Amino acid sequence: MTNIISSIIVSNCLKAVNTFINLVFLYLSSLLLAVLHNVYNIVFILMKSYDQSNYLNASESSLNADIVFIKSKVSSYNKIPSHLVVIIGAESPSYVDLVKLIVWSVPLGISHISFYDHKNTLNAQALFEKVSKYGQDYIPKLKWGKAFSENIKGMSRKLINGYCWTPQLHVNIYRREDGLENLLETVKCLHRLGTDRVKPQELNDILRGEFQAPEPDLALICGPALSSYGFPPWHLRITLMQSITSHHNLHVSTFLEHIRQYSKSEQRYGK
Repeated sequence: MTNIISSIIVSNCLKAVNTFINLVFLYLSSLLLAVLHNVYNIVFILMKSYDQSNYLNASESSLNADIVFIKSKVSSYNKIPSHLVVIIGAESPSYVDLVKLIVWSVPLGISHISFYDHKNTLNAQALFEKVSKYGQDYIPKLKWGKAFSENIKGMSRKLINGYCWTPQLHVNIYRREDGLENLLETVKCLHRLGTDRVKPQELNDILRGEFQAPEPDLALICGPALSSYGFPPWHLRITLMQSITSHHNLHVSTFLEHIRQYSKSEQRYGK
């Protein structure tokens, strides 16, 4: 009887020990997995930051080469768009690539470049800061227009300190409310002023004043859908609209191909 009781006690002790060992093993395994997961996340974040830093540095260092390439091609184009619009469709803004588009437009002789974001996520302050960092040499050649505050314009003048301001390129940002909502507000304002009739030319002049730029010659639409995404349609009368896969990581040769296609086009002016 004593032997049986002893056997039962030993068996229960062994089970308890095994259970304890299994619990310790599971705990250590979970702890190890948690540590490995955290280490992976840290390494991933560091690698991503490193890659982005390298990409930004590469973008900055390649701008001069891009300018040389553009200057070698510009004389072969029959015409250059005076006003280029970049419509950011379903994408999120890539500020570094928008800086490249601004810098590329200067040697081409484009006088206006506008960015349209129907989601209103494009921030004028952030774009100015990226231009100041990666395209500072071009600040004296830029005039900040719609959506850029007086504070931004003041900071730009400080960066030009010692240089002559010779603006060659006007930069604008348009938002969804600059489209149909602006037209409705204009009509309401005319009504409040007691205006019963407005000639089409008068309304056109009013809307042009709000637009602060000539009609776009070329619109690059980011994404597969050839849609204006609510861009003011009364300013697209003569605009050639082209689709680009993405403005993210846009290469200068792809950009120039669209300029070449524009240079060979005929704007029909309603014919």
